[in-house]
Parts: sequence; C-alpha cells; structure tokens
Amino acid sequence: MMHRGAILDLLEKLPDDKGDFAAWEGGMTFTKMVDHLSGATLNLTGMMAGRERVKLEPSASLSSAGSRLGEATQTVQKRISEMTDEGLSTQVFAFGTQMPAYKLIEFLINHDAHHKGQLWLMTRMIGLEPPRFVKVG
Repeated sequence: MMHRGAILDLLEKLPDDKGDFAAWEGGMTFTKMVDHLSGATLNLTGMMAGRERVKLEPSASLSSAGSRLGEATQTVQKRISEMTDEGLSTQVFAFGTQMPAYKLIEFLINHDAHHKGQLWLMTRMIGLEPPRFVKVG
C-alpha cells in the first residue's frame, strides 16, 4: 500500500482534463495507465485464486479510472488478507511458468512502483508537483 496509496493520492491532485496526456507518442495516457493498474491488480490477484482473467472497458475519464483503481485496491486488499500461508505458497501458472502465489504479490508491488515512476514524471511534465513518493501510515 505504500506505492498504491501514493498513486491514489496523486490521482486526487490530477485534473480530469489531463487524462489524455501521454509522455511520448504511443505511450499510455494517465487514464490508460490507471486502467492498466486496475486490470493488473484484479487479474494478478485473481490468478492466485484460480479466477478467470477480466477485461476492463476503458474508463471514460481520469476520475472514473481513479475511482475504479480505488475499488480494485479494496478488492486486492481483501483478497490478500484472506489468503492463508498455504494459499500464498500454492503454485500458480503465470508469465509462462509455475510460481508460488506470493511471487505474484511481489510482482504487483514492483509493477506499481514501475508505473508510479512514470506517473510522477508525467505529473511533472504537466507542471504539477506529485505527492510524496510513498504513503506511510
């Protein structure tokens, strides 16, 4: 939640009219990146529980993408908190290989950190100051 909380804080500061901003041609926009984080959150934790992959429709706005990410965050917190030690050690198939479920949680954390860096840079590119890079407490 240190990374995700910081991302959610950032989204509260970003104006909705900047949702279509991308740092480079062909790059993900703010809205698309936030949707991507929601999908990854739901799909990676879904893999741990043997759920089918979900395909999310694109959000109509940055604020709606942010709301979806908030909901996805609550879902992932619930899913992870309900996992037992045995469940965290269960082998799952992901990224072309077998791995323990907890490795998907590690991947999700690293994935958030990667895209958070992009979001921070993009925020500075539109002339805004992002919040602290992690949320503590």
